[in-house]
Amino acid sequence: MHLAAHLLALFLIVVGPVWDYFEGRLLKANPNSERRLRYYWRTVLWLLVATGVACWSEGLGTLVTLRGLRIQTT
Repeated sequence: MHLAAHLLALFLIVVGPVWDYFEGRLLKANPNSERRLRYYWRTVLWLLVATGVACWSEGLGTLVTLRGLRIQTT
């Protein structure tokens, strides 16, 4: 489980920004709607995968707590 958390951190800190840099340059060079839409869908897909890995490795209860939402329980 810790390996998945470390790989997720590596992805979010290194791979994601590098991918965004190169894809962003291509998008700025040729900003047509098809390329822009494909870029947005890929971003959403990567974020969903990252969210799934985070929930799997850390558990949903760790990531989303009632205390974090300022809801007091007994």
